[in-house]
Amino acid sequence: MTMKTSQVERTPSISKEDAALYRLFAVLGFAIVCFAGLILIGKNEGLCWGVLASLWFKIPMYLLFAASVVLAVLHKAGKLVIANNVFSLGGACAFLAPVFLMFAVYTHMTSANVKAKIALIAIVFIAFIFNVAPKNYGIFTTVSAICALCIYYIATPKGYLNSKVFELMLKVLSYPVGIVLPVLAAVVLLLAKKNNGVFKLGKLKLLKVNDLSTIIPMVVMMCVALVCAIAMIFVPSLLVPFIIAYGVVFVAVGIICTTKIF
Repeated sequence: MTMKTSQVERTPSISKEDAALYRLFAVLGFAIVCFAGLILIGKNEGLCWGVLASLWFKIPMYLLFAASVVLAVLHKAGKLVIANNVFSLGGACAFLAPVFLMFAVYTHMTSANVKAKIALIAIVFIAFIFNVAPKNYGIFTTVSAICALCIYYIATPKGYLNSKVFELMLKVLSYPVGIVLPVLAAVVLLLAKKNNGVFKLGKLKLLKVNDLSTIIPMVVMMCVALVCAIAMIFVPSLLVPFIIAYGVVFVAVGIICTTKIF
């Protein structure tokens, strides 16, 4: 008597390294398409400006931005988790949200095409950090980028943007965010240091720092961001040297944190 045994073939799970690599390829592919689009827009800005400035374009971009933010928050809170071995809805939305916002506010900017390209490079860089390093470094990089943006717009003079309403919004937001965000980030980091690298808001874990020795360099970076933001209120003409100093400190902290990761 022979017995037949059926074997269930299982699809092998993808390693974390392979998954990160696939995500990076997807991000780079998307970035190349967007960058090519920005180059095309830059060369034909006279033709494209009317479309980019129309409500038919702006409203969908703003709606997509808002939807992306909501979905990313719901994913982080565990209320809506849609994911496979490589991609997650929350991660995709977190990446796409600033891209949608970038296109929505494109015509409000002066030198819009250059700034959009810089913003796209920054978004891709942050996505790269999120994929190759622990999440706390990605969060730190995002906060540092927002602080740099606030420092820049605190120092910019009135009438610098194409839209007075958008300029007013940026000015109103840049001052409190540029000052409060680094303070808040430093406090969160120090509280996490006291709790074995973990910071929770209720039951939601917002931050997990694997190497506690990297917390102090990140706190120093936030202190530099605070000093730069306050300095720009009183001496906006020194924006360039302060931004250079800010970038140097960011690179130094990045090197310190990188040596701790690898």
